[in-house]
Amino acid sequence: MRLMSMPTSELQNYFKNELKPILERLDKQRKWVFRLTLLTILIVTSLILTWGYLPNQIRFGAILATIIIIMVVLSIYPKYRHKFRSEVVSRVISQVSEDFKYYPGEGISLNAFIQSGLYEMEPNKLNSNDYTEGRAGGIRFEFASVNARKLRPGLNGPAKNVSVFSGVFLHIELFHELYNQIYIVPNRSSLILGTWSQKNRFMGRGYLINTGHVTFDSLFAVYTYREDHPQLILDKSLLDALVGLSQRFGQEISVSFLNSGCYFSMTGGRELFNPRLIKSVVRFEDIQNIYNLIEAMPEIVTSLSKAVEE
Repeated sequence: MRLMSMPTSELQNYFKNELKPILERLDKQRKWVFRLTLLTILIVTSLILTWGYLPNQIRFGAILATIIIIMVVLSIYPKYRHKFRSEVVSRVISQVSEDFKYYPGEGISLNAFIQSGLYEMEPNKLNSNDYTEGRAGGIRFEFASVNARKLRPGLNGPAKNVSVFSGVFLHIELFHELYNQIYIVPNRSSLILGTWSQKNRFMGRGYLINTGHVTFDSLFAVYTYREDHPQLILDKSLLDALVGLSQRFGQEISVSFLNSGCYFSMTGGRELFNPRLIKSVVRFEDIQNIYNLIEAMPEIVTSLSKAVEE
């Protein structure tokens, strides 16, 4: 795999010369979609407020106009998103590595997400896009944007759609079998339960391990079914790497080592490569964020896979 780390100044030049003309064309589509969406909201709001005062002909005409506008928006917006991914995101990814393969409309399967064991609320609905695969040091990895939800039946009403996870999901195929299950998750419950959770099974994940790394233990909790084994892979370099990623991106990170597989997730509000709708899409900051995230993936893979090898 050939990585091409690019200084900010070079990325700015690439943005200006290569991406900005494409983004400016896309921004014209964005404006159309946004204006038509506002017009739809305006018509619907006016109908609700004045319904009882309008003649039937005007009601019918307003409803018909709303339906037509919605159909136009639904036909334009998917094309806008697709062009952003295929013409902009694909170019950014190629600047990180020409060996990465990017499939905008594909994603991670629901079974692969559940298999990671990262989230104890098991989702039954999953939307995933931006599937990307590559290699780092001979280790194969794949990642995608994921929006996982669970449809829960309501007690006295309709079912509720509960969010399980939204962000980046990464799967690494390890060379070595771990013969254990290790979970590294955001530190919440251990702060409340204290030493009790070190002596008892906790939520099916095993024993809570104190790594002795003060900053790491303040951000993460480590659970395992073999208390002695995690010390073999949780060396300072891995702990420092996870702390650095958490501080760099400002998002919650979770990791699981399950036999010959490693899974990594990082929360994020919007879909991974979803273009803006309200604000202009011609923004260097957005391109830089995408580039930084893609560039971090081989670094994450290398840190996690080396921990198991050692």
